[in-house]
Amino acid sequence: MNRAQHIVYKLLEGDPDVVNPKDYLKKVDFTKYARSYRIVDHGLMFSDYFGGHGTAFTEWEDAATGYGDDIKEAVNDALNMLAESGWDLSIIQPKIDEEMASWSEADIKKVSVDQWIEDNVKPDEEGEREMDNVELPSYIASVDVTQQGEGYDPIQAQPT
Repeated sequence: MNRAQHIVYKLLEGDPDVVNPKDYLKKVDFTKYARSYRIVDHGLMFSDYFGGHGTAFTEWEDAATGYGDDIKEAVNDALNMLAESGWDLSIIQPKIDEEMASWSEADIKKVSVDQWIEDNVKPDEEGEREMDNVELPSYIASVDVTQQGEGYDPIQAQPT
């Protein structure tokens, strides 16, 4: 629920606190508390091939796409973007940390920019890899979030 919807709802409800909407809005916390999440692993790809990621026609309210050398870096980049856009991730962060801790380092290394370089950029006679004219891919992952979940109050939009 956005601020305007919140004010209208409270006015229709006859809430006496909403005499002056500007003063009322200063008292209400409109922080978006993420209660549910989904990590979408897009994998290793070049930026010109990535078709994007959104939340239209889904249960998710917002999404951020992150880039990195591996999935952990990409997920952390996406989480930083969500935090910068006003999401409080404190409720889901322990779950995300636990999920990421379960990923084996060997599996992460198998699909990473470093592994791609090793597989696709052949060393010269001296064993060096010439990187000057190489377009590198990025690891891409998105994180979808919503306020829906345990403790969600659509009117207050705050933890209960």
